[in-house]
Amino acid sequence: MPAGRPAKYTTAISESICEAIRSGSNIHRLGQDKSFPSSTTINKWRRENEEFAANYARAREDRADWRSDNVDEIGVRLEAGAIDHNTARFLFDKEKWQAGNEKPAAYGPKTQLTGADGKGPVETKDVTEKPSETLKHLLDGIAGRKGE
Repeated sequence: MPAGRPAKYTTAISESICEAIRSGSNIHRLGQDKSFPSSTTINKWRRENEEFAANYARAREDRADWRSDNVDEIGVRLEAGAIDHNTARFLFDKEKWQAGNEKPAAYGPKTQLTGADGKGPVETKDVTEKPSETLKHLLDGIAGRKGE
């Protein structure tokens, strides 16, 4: 990149920003690097340039994959004695949390609803066909509970 902080949007600068994001960087860190636009400028481009915003969003998702790979590196560093267990746990949890937020379908928490028995899916009933019968059944159930 040319000397000085770039301020004019170009495809080349956009690609450099997205590549840095994919490789684990963030807007704050890039904004501190004089070879990149300021974080204010990058955020302005995200708001005003749909193509850049879409490329940036994809770069963040790709960064989640980078974070997943980085978890392996944390394990290697722990096994080599380069970091202690507590540091490894912190780094692992940080990468896992951030990857889950950046690409929730792949790395986010999995939630599965189950039926009352803890097995199988939650049972649903269509109550729109006979609302008066359903309402009577519900009210009878409530009335029965009051007597308990």
